[in-house]
Amino acid sequence: MISLLIVNVCLGQEELGIIHSNYSPFNTVSINPANGVLSKQYLDINLVGLHAFANNSLVYLDRSDLALKGFVDGTKDEVSPLYNLNQKNNSAYGMANVQGPGAVLSVGDHSFGLKLNSKAFIDARKVPAQAGEYLLNNQIATAGTYTHENLKAGYLSYAEIQAHYSTNLIKRDVHLLSAGINLGYLIGIGGASFKINEGTYTVTGPDTGELNSLKGEYMYTQPAWKSGKGFSSSLGAVYTRMESPIDDYQNNSPKSGCDCIDYKWRVGASLIDLGWVNFKENAQYRNFDETTGGAGDAAFEEFDPSSWDAEIANRTTASNQSVWSQSKMYLPGAISLQGDYKFTSRLAIGGSYTHGFSKGKYRFGVQRSKLLAITPRFETKRLEFALPISLYEWRRPQLGAMLRINNNLIIGSDKLGSFFGRKEVYGADLYVNIKLGLNRNPKCSEKEPNYKEQKYKANGKSKGTSGRKSSRKKGGRKHKYDCPSF
Repeated sequence: MISLLIVNVCLGQEELGIIHSNYSPFNTVSINPANGVLSKQYLDINLVGLHAFANNSLVYLDRSDLALKGFVDGTKDEVSPLYNLNQKNNSAYGMANVQGPGAVLSVGDHSFGLKLNSKAFIDARKVPAQAGEYLLNNQIATAGTYTHENLKAGYLSYAEIQAHYSTNLIKRDVHLLSAGINLGYLIGIGGASFKINEGTYTVTGPDTGELNSLKGEYMYTQPAWKSGKGFSSSLGAVYTRMESPIDDYQNNSPKSGCDCIDYKWRVGASLIDLGWVNFKENAQYRNFDETTGGAGDAAFEEFDPSSWDAEIANRTTASNQSVWSQSKMYLPGAISLQGDYKFTSRLAIGGSYTHGFSKGKYRFGVQRSKLLAITPRFETKRLEFALPISLYEWRRPQLGAMLRINNNLIIGSDKLGSFFGRKEVYGADLYVNIKLGLNRNPKCSEKEPNYKEQKYKANGKSKGTSGRKSSRKKGGRKHKYDCPSF
């Protein structure tokens, strides 16, 4: 019965290389919705994208097993997982996100967007080292009594239709405060969650033992399209210290003479992926509390997870169970802090910290990992390159890389060590976007529009004078540069 105390985890990262970009609002609004209105990109259209990430501290692969040559010449026909038994408790987190068509438009003091996504998450917390030992050797060698608490595992998948909006709240001298929101409608596909509040078992031999007590609960739903529905939300705010006064400034707009004002630094905070999916179709929940010792087995045995109901029912008394249909699973919500400092118009360094919210005692869901990162980058409208350095769950440092070409292609990874370098591979990360878009508002042409004769002052009023020339003579905005062209 030790199967109930073991979670076999084979499997998000935050696309660290692109989240600070000034030219990719489709990606940056995911970490903070307020980033949309700050974008130098007028229109960002996503055709298709993919982000896959997995990391854990228990299961790893030897790099030699992943050599392509062995599979090509037939000398390698399978890959065997290995287990790290040095940590008392282990964790795992995996994510896959298929990004469909979508777009973000940033003009003036507003940005608008629409996204189509399909996401799947898996996570596990406080997985004991004995789990790895049992998976590796099909036994636990050291006899004795073991107790594990707060072991959690979850899986969640859904499709999402998401709307985005952000705006500038305050523009005063060189100070800019922006805020944004993402709201999504979720279509549930599948979910499962397992929590062991306390479990005790006694190992009497290499492959024998007895389950002494088991307290916990679980829920699952049979995977199916529209098996549930729910909502998602993200909120964020960004303060930006601009290089010049921006009282009358309109981003990506001919109202400001189609010029851009750069910034010195910015800081932001956001709450991301708040919400849940409520599964009503083919969903089951069971709460169990068995402490009488009547659930003992003569040997550890395996069983199909689809028979959890029957297995637990056989091992716990009826008075210690509660069962009902319909279960709610919470999204991997988190708080995120970001900062960005520009050394020059092309060189900058960003930093971020994301902290996933733990689920309450009576809540099911998946939990986001903790992630601290510093990301230096080179950035122009046509080319961007970043090297994120991150610390995942306060354990292993990771080096990544991201390349953006003309905002038509983004490719990156936050874990380059998965592809070369480290001998032991505990996870992998890869994200790709194929895009179209407009770097510049179509109303902004080389020949200035008719309203170029208007001069916009800090109070928002205009006068029929030669606006741009006179404003430069008066020194109103010294740090202007042309917004990106097509």
